[in-house]
Amino acid sequence: MSKYEWLQQFSALPEGIPSADRFRRVFERIDPKVFEPCNLGQAIRLHLSR
Repeated sequence: MSKYEWLQQFSALPEGIPSADRFRRVFERIDPKVFEPCNLGQAIRLHLSR
């Protein structure tokens, strides 16, 4: 599966794969204190599902 196909599972990509700069701007806006519990929970679920 290509990166493009993988990303399309989560969002329509009418202009192609977003640039690294676009990803950087998105991640700069994420509050780490809010994101950490969500990300940790997801990581635990993925680990336990193996």
